[in-house]
Amino acid sequence: MQNNAFFEYNYTMNLYALKYLFLLIFEGEKTSRELSEAAGRSLSNASHAMRILCRLGLVKHPEKRVRSWVIDPTKKLNLLLEKLLFITRNDADNKGLLQLSTAIKIGSRLHQSKGGHTIPALLESTGLSKMSTIKILNKLVAHNLLRKDTSRPNKYYVIPAMSAQLFFAVCNKIEHTLIKDTGSELAPQVLIKRLAKDKSVLILVHYGSSSRGKGDRLSDIDLLAVTRDKISRGDILARYSHKGIDLSVYSKSGFLQLLKSQPDFISNISMARILKGRDILHAVTHGN
Repeated sequence: MQNNAFFEYNYTMNLYALKYLFLLIFEGEKTSRELSEAAGRSLSNASHAMRILCRLGLVKHPEKRVRSWVIDPTKKLNLLLEKLLFITRNDADNKGLLQLSTAIKIGSRLHQSKGGHTIPALLESTGLSKMSTIKILNKLVAHNLLRKDTSRPNKYYVIPAMSAQLFFAVCNKIEHTLIKDTGSELAPQVLIKRLAKDKSVLILVHYGSSSRGKGDRLSDIDLLAVTRDKISRGDILARYSHKGIDLSVYSKSGFLQLLKSQPDFISNISMARILKGRDILHAVTHGN
């Protein structure tokens, strides 16, 4: 049961990342910060989403612009989404449906069945509840993507319009792309070890309740990283962000400013676990 819950959580997180993919497809190249501002979310949220999309091969950094992101125009999902967003004029309702795991599962089955689908068949193939299934089917009908057979009330057909055909093709491609990736989320400890070994990181501190062994299984792992000069903060966040990690990244000058503006921070990190750069941190905080 826990494995299913973990699977569904990761699947939903991957779907959430599509919000940022929509922005890149429709608006073009953006940095993680620009994406976070456009989506109205935190930078760490945007960075985590971009890491998911990068791992899926859907986005990449343009040459010589490591802070920016663009879509990979060779990927089938990107091509389908680009057509769909253009034809539907970037319709918010369509984009909202594409971020619902229930809509994706049902949409994928409808795409695969050219002869229509009955509610019992959808229940069996998706494992969804009848209430959830009917709710999504009604939304799809309301958005002119699906039609209900008047002679057979439990049977639904995809409308032959290009926008509807594209929508369900996208559902199918999203499901296959994201499910393939769902189990590949690295464990937090693996990412932390990689971060500690990253040569661009000078100092890595694990603080907060989890560092003292007082956090529960839902507690975030609070990390602070200090990087070398000319290292992109967004790039570090994109590579090492995780839903279970709250990562703060500072340049050397930014970290010194933090110590100056928040003198209590020194006493706080004195109780933390220093994962990298203990000697440097001691010299900086004690003036040696």
